[in-house]
Amino acid sequence: MRRLFEVLFIMILTLSSCSEKHEEHPFKDITYDDLAKFRNADYIISPRRVNAVIDSIRTAERDTDYIDIMTNRYYAEHGSYLWIDHWGIDARTDTLISWLQEAQKGGIPSGKFRMDKIEKNLRQLQTGDYSGRQTISQTLGSLEYYLTKSYMRYCRGERFGYINPKKIYNRLEHQEADDENSPYKLLFDIPIDMIDEAFITQARQSQQNGQMQSFRESILPTSELYHILYKELQQPGLTTEKRKKAFVNLERSRWRQKQKKERKEVVVNLPSQQLQATNSKGDTLSMKVCIGSSAHKTPLLTSHITHLELNPYWIIPLSIVKREVASHAGDEEYFEQRRYEIIDKQNGEIVESGEHLTERMLASGRYTVRQKKGEGNSLGRMIFRLPNNSAIYLHDTNNPAAFRRTSRLLSHGCVRLERPFELAVFLLEEKDEEYIDRIRLALDLPPQTDQGKKWKEKDEGALSRCNFKEEIPVSLIYYTCYPTSGDRNVTYYTDVYHYDDAIWKHLNQN
Repeated sequence: MRRLFEVLFIMILTLSSCSEKHEEHPFKDITYDDLAKFRNADYIISPRRVNAVIDSIRTAERDTDYIDIMTNRYYAEHGSYLWIDHWGIDARTDTLISWLQEAQKGGIPSGKFRMDKIEKNLRQLQTGDYSGRQTISQTLGSLEYYLTKSYMRYCRGERFGYINPKKIYNRLEHQEADDENSPYKLLFDIPIDMIDEAFITQARQSQQNGQMQSFRESILPTSELYHILYKELQQPGLTTEKRKKAFVNLERSRWRQKQKKERKEVVVNLPSQQLQATNSKGDTLSMKVCIGSSAHKTPLLTSHITHLELNPYWIIPLSIVKREVASHAGDEEYFEQRRYEIIDKQNGEIVESGEHLTERMLASGRYTVRQKKGEGNSLGRMIFRLPNNSAIYLHDTNNPAAFRRTSRLLSHGCVRLERPFELAVFLLEEKDEEYIDRIRLALDLPPQTDQGKKWKEKDEGALSRCNFKEEIPVSLIYYTCYPTSGDRNVTYYTDVYHYDDAIWKHLNQN
């Protein structure tokens, strides 16, 4: 492409000198009529016209995405070009286009990179045909803007993901919240790397100083999950539905978590309704889980288990009190059947008779409603506490029959465990049988050691709390296409919360 403009430039200069001296020009195969058209204003590169085109495009685009806004701002504040000069364009354009074509193999649509506009302008440069359509300055102005836009989108997408999951997930549903200042439900609460101005500057400088390739190598995804899903997307014969899932989940794998992957961890994949735990020795434990219903979706989050609580109270969240409990104020039979207690927060005492309480009083937040410990408690006999913004925990259940169901979207948002006792023992760093017996005693399970049997006879030794030697990372994730445990093959799952559709829609927006 650069060579083309060198030839045109030399031809124009030669034409000027030859016409004055009436000398024969050296380009034997080109007539004076051919050369004359290159003196037309359509073929003259005018920085003023290039700038006018860029300004026209950037004001018409109405950008709302951060990376696009920053591209727009660059051209509003700077006069320097990144892709064009008085010779036209150079090999960096070919490099970028090859990257964009590679990204399309990962499912990113060409419209995301404005490929139709870029290819149209490149064809006009190659043919040199501007008869009645647009000038070369218009072509170069359009190329300059859209090449930068596509380059920045590509860099952001490969490093941070092509969409911002917090923006999408957390605006899917309005929140029925206690805090009137929280208009959205927090469905995505995973700390991830986010783009900033320093990254944008680095991307631009890499393009300007010839370091595009090394910069690209530094931002491409490296996780094993990404490469497994990328390979899956390339498989021939995938159905339309599977291809869509592979594409959407490949995008999820681009979102890089700030929490490092640890050797010991607990991972719950919500679509599979399965938990997998890994201990410090690399052993794994899997089990079924129940998750939040469609009306009470379990949020995506990362946290860590701080401790195990045995025979807990269930402190009913105020949002549930307002929605399900407050309307039964004054109905003591309702509270007795469910083993609910009402606590006055002002003095910390149990309200012995709730006949005088009204719905408004219970919904005010002045009272705590809790369910008594032991059999029948909605949390079961065990709960793994983990700090988070949504009061989500891993816990036992008083309804074990639910694990025989295929679809287990049953809870108010917490994760119910099929075998919580096994998980507790699995996560213990030291498998001290006497200590484990103290857990058994709290759960009314028969002890296995002589000391445990002695404790049982004396009705003592049962634990109320189990502290782990170290905090154990927990991730609640959402993958409808995910590797099977122990190999690189993937399994497809039902999109239980219909999140795939939202991501698919945003990825296909230009």
